Amino acid sequence: MAKYKQKIVPVIYTPSRWKGIKLTQLRREVLAIAKSYTGRSCVNEDTGIIIHFSNTNAKKVSMGSAVYFKKAAAMLHLLELLTVAEYNNFGERKATDNPEVIGFLNFKAKCIIDGQVEHVRIAIQFCRGDKFFYNMEINKIELLPKKSRR
Repeated sequence: MAKYKQKIVPVIYTPSRWKGIKLTQLRREVLAIAKSYTGRSCVNEDTGIIIHFSNTNAKKVSMGSAVYFKKAAAMLHLLELLTVAEYNNFGERKATDNPEVIGFLNFKAKCIIDGQVEHVRIAIQFCRGDKFFYNMEINKIELLPKKSRR
């Protein structure tokens, strides 16, 4: 079986109405976008897995993690990104996770945001009975401690 390669690279633009808004307003925008997916589903082309969206993930993506303009813009195209994303790996559940959580299916996708190629990491919370969108990061790079940087 041939390795899946992402066939479509979504082109995304940051809405002009977001120009100059503050982080708190951007968080509200992301929360509204995430809530708009509640009850919807998509099928990932790489795995054939159906991914469902619930209201519980809306707070995680908007309030429980970093929010920035590229991530917010990508959220507007989440269904398309998840449909074309490549499966990356399986992440084990943490002891602090809800007992219903089995683990995390991790995906990666490429997109173009405001003319720049970006790499998106998307985590799907794999729960008993279903799979739910969990969180997304765009080009997240772990920074070295200041003493280690050269």
